Amino acid sequence: VIDFALHGTHGGPASQWATDAKVGDAVVVTGGRGAYRINPDAPWTFIVGDETALPAIATILEDAPAARVILLVEVHDAADEIALPLNADSTITWVHRGDRTEGEAVAEAAAAALLPEGLGNAWVGIEAASMRAVRRQLIADRGFTRDRLATRAYWKFDAPGYRDGDTGED
Repeated sequence: VIDFALHGTHGGPASQWATDAKVGDAVVVTGGRGAYRINPDAPWTFIVGDETALPAIATILEDAPAARVILLVEVHDAADEIALPLNADSTITWVHRGDRTEGEAVAEAAAAALLPEGLGNAWVGIEAASMRAVRRQLIADRGFTRDRLATRAYWKFDAPGYRDGDTGED
């Protein structure tokens, strides 16, 4: 089973392939290019994503030590929620955007999230402009340092084939 996040008119070649795919079509799938790993020495990790980041989030959580994770995931509605491997010390908040623009709701939820005391780490994987907004907020308002952040723009509005590897460092 392969899950795809279709971006409608924002989609690129992968969205088009997924729209046209039929049961029985051949596909070649390769592994990730270096997944984020939760630091076992950090008292907690804040993860912010959308449906395009769900495969990465699942991989991060599967490989996670018994760490505390505070997870925010934006999806269209409850029908898009999936089971994720969370330990007993972790929480997930599903952010339903409904008809709002992708990234808006999760960026607002990230700004309002109650985070534990102490120095945690964060991983953010969402639309490019929203990722930058969350990154700026975590640094300016939450006291995160760049070495405690891992950010990735998985896609960008109106930019089919957007460069995978945009880490918001500019």
